[in-house]
Amino acid sequence: TDGLIPTIDYEARQVAYVYVIGAFVKLLGGRCARLVSCPLAACSGAAQLLLLGVVRLFGRRVGFVAAMLLFLTPFALFMAPVVKTEPLTAFLCSLGVYAIIRGVQAGPGAWWYAGAGAAFAAGFYVRQSALAASVAAIVYLALVHHSRPARLAGSIALVGLGYAAVCAGGIGYFSAHAPVDRVLAGALNPLACVSEPIQRIRGAAPSPA
Repeated sequence: TDGLIPTIDYEARQVAYVYVIGAFVKLLGGRCARLVSCPLAACSGAAQLLLLGVVRLFGRRVGFVAAMLLFLTPFALFMAPVVKTEPLTAFLCSLGVYAIIRGVQAGPGAWWYAGAGAAFAAGFYVRQSALAASVAAIVYLALVHHSRPARLAGSIALVGLGYAAVCAGGIGYFSAHAPVDRVLAGALNPLACVSEPIQRIRGAAPSPA
């Protein structure tokens, strides 16, 4: 009655996917045969981004083989009939990884890093497992720039800037419909998603004698 959004536990899934499906329903109609085009398009986009990224790292031949291997897997066929969240998450994480590769090749201060952070954050709002891609990207940057601490810090800062901008927008949007403290303490805040398991582990750990 007060107009607030109730708290719903989507587990690993996030609410942005509902908005994406809603957009597809608006554009294509509600028939299931049309809605499966959403995960199919996401899988196709992920394969194309894989091709572009691998070509930049290892050449055209390796990139073509990698993309074909992804195209030939039954991943899209398994995910499409039930409209899963994984294909869109894979596309957004692939977009973030591609932006990281472009940032590394572009040089210091490349805004590709901020785009990568924004893509990873968008992936988080589709499925929480996208957090793993963010961690993997930071590890990759640490390996590439381990001998240049200043460049490593700058690239991570830009990734964080892009990530924080998207999260701030998401948290701000949902805070207009729900109490801010509930939004910050819930699954819509990536920091809360990371800190909650850590607190559970610390609580389950035996206390020192």
